[in-house]
Amino acid sequence: MAVVTTTPEPDHLGGTRGLFLLLIFLAELAAWAAIGLAAYSLAPNGWGIPLAVGAVAVTLVLWGLLASPKAKAPPAVKIVVQWVVFAAAVAGLIVTGYAGFAGALAGLIVSAKVGERVTRRTLDPSVTGS
Repeated sequence: MAVVTTTPEPDHLGGTRGLFLLLIFLAELAAWAAIGLAAYSLAPNGWGIPLAVGAVAVTLVLWGLLASPKAKAPPAVKIVVQWVVFAAAVAGLIVTGYAGFAGALAGLIVSAKVGERVTRRTLDPSVTGS
């Protein structure tokens, strides 16, 4: 009696998906920092630091409640909150004179999100939506 064993194929995209998830996390950190920078730069004299801290704190609370992976919000709400924060960060950089950084951040966000989505669908064919 012959015993046949099969070896599962190596997960070639697993590391790639991890890279895209890391890039998404870095984009989130950069977006939060950009919101703080924009609040600081646009604040009247003497209010820069309090407004920057407040803007970042409000953003983080909303993100934690509505957009984080563990948030109990519906998927559509998560997506909308994430893209509103990303758009606000990019717009804030543009308004404060950092258009080059805004373009880089926008490129990072889009490429990381698309890359993560493509590798998720490739690794798990049952993924169809969000």
